[in-house]
Amino acid sequence: MPEANRKGYFPGVSVAYRISEESFFKNSTALGFISDFRIRGSFAEVGNIAIGRFRYLGQYSAAVYGGQSGIGFSNIGNPALRWEEQKKYDLGLELGFLDGRINFIADYFRQDNDKIVLSAPTAPSLGVPGNSIVQNVGNIRNSGFELGINAEVLRKGDFTWSSSFNFTTQKNKVLALFNNEDQIGAYNIIRVGESINALYGYQYLGVAPANGNPLYQKANGTIIQGRISNQAYYTYDPANPNQYYNSALPISASNPDNRATLASSDRSVLGSVLPKWFGGFNNTFTYKGIDLNVLLRYQGGNLIYNRTRTDLVNQNFVNNGTEILGRWKSVAEPGDGVTPSVYFGRSTFINLDNQAYTRFVEKGDFLRLDNLSLGYKIPSKALNKISVGSVRIYASAQNLFVITGYKGLDPETNTNGAGVDYNGNPQQRTFTFGINLGI
Repeated sequence: MPEANRKGYFPGVSVAYRISEESFFKNSTALGFISDFRIRGSFAEVGNIAIGRFRYLGQYSAAVYGGQSGIGFSNIGNPALRWEEQKKYDLGLELGFLDGRINFIADYFRQDNDKIVLSAPTAPSLGVPGNSIVQNVGNIRNSGFELGINAEVLRKGDFTWSSSFNFTTQKNKVLALFNNEDQIGAYNIIRVGESINALYGYQYLGVAPANGNPLYQKANGTIIQGRISNQAYYTYDPANPNQYYNSALPISASNPDNRATLASSDRSVLGSVLPKWFGGFNNTFTYKGIDLNVLLRYQGGNLIYNRTRTDLVNQNFVNNGTEILGRWKSVAEPGDGVTPSVYFGRSTFINLDNQAYTRFVEKGDFLRLDNLSLGYKIPSKALNKISVGSVRIYASAQNLFVITGYKGLDPETNTNGAGVDYNGNPQQRTFTFGINLGI
C-alpha cells in the first residue's frame, strides 16, 4: 500500500430489538408458543488490501532487447492506490419456538465492494508494460437471503437427534469499471451488469450430420460451419451442407470463395461461475455413549468451463477420454451429434483450444457428503481402575461422495479462480481414526 494511503477508517454499528421481552408479548396467549423473537440490523465498512505484490511501485525485471539480455521496465506504479472498501448491510430476524427446541433465522444481506483494484487499459502508444495500470476502478455488489433452522428433532430416553439446515441465495453484479469497458480474458469477462468473471464465449450448435463439421451461431443469428479439411468457416445451409459458398457475401481478393468468419464479436456471456444458491444440512445423533454426525453440503446455479475435456477429445491420436467414441464417422454413423469427426492435426480448429464455447460448459450443481463421523465414549465406570477421566474412540471420513451431473473430477475444482477446470485436482477423500483421552 502506498505510504500516503496506508491508514484507513472503517466503522461499524449493530442494533437488536428483542420483542419477546416486551410485556405485551409475554402477556399474549396467542404467542405463547414463541419463546424468543428479535429483529436486528447491522452496518460495517471493511477495508481490504488487494493490490498484489507492490503493484503501486514502478518495477523492473529481466528483459531481452535486440537479442541481448538486460533489465526492462515491467510495471508502472500507481502511488494513488487506496484500500478496497466493502460496505456490509444486514437485516434479519430470529425466532425461537417451544422453549428453544426450534430456532429459525432469516437474513437479507448486501455487500457493496467499492474502489476494487483492477487493471485499467492504457493506450499502446504510451509504452506501458502490459498496456495497463492498476487502479481503484471497480464497483461490485453481492446480495441475497439466508434462511436457517436449528432444531432438537427428537429426544426419547437415551436417544437424541439434533439438526440444522441453512439455505443461502447469492446475486453478484458488476456496477462500474474503468470507463465501463469490458475486461475480456480467454474464458471470462468482467462486464458492467453481469456477474464478475462470467463465462464468455461462442454458441456451439453441434455437428453437421452430413459431414461432421462443427456448427456455431454468430451474434447476428447466422449459423456457420467450420470446414475441417481447410480450417475455414462457411455459412451453413442444412439443405446443402456441403456447399461451401455464400452468395450473400461479396467476393473480394481477400475472400475469393465468400468465406464466413467466427469473430471475437460473436462471443456472448454464457453464464455466471458463482453459485446462485448454497447451504448445508447437519445432523447429530446420540445414543448412550455413541454419537454420529452427518454433514451434507450443496450448491448450484453456477456454470463450469470444463477445459480438461478439450484435451481429452484432441485430434492428435494420443490418449483420449471415452467422449471421443461419440465422434461423427459418416452419414450412417453420425455419433452423438456433439463430437465432430477426427482429423489429425486439426485439434485446435475443431475444439477451439483456449477459447470458451458452450460445448464444454457444464452445470456445477452438486450434493456432497462432506463429513461422516462415528464415536463411542467409554462409560466412566469402566475407567475408574485406570485413573482416566474420559475415553472416546472415533472414526471420521470427509468427502465420501458427491452427487453431480458434472463430467469432470470435482465440481469444486477451480484452477484459475474463475470457474475454469483445467486439469485441476479433486478434493481428497480423507479417513481419520483416533482416541481422545481426558485426564
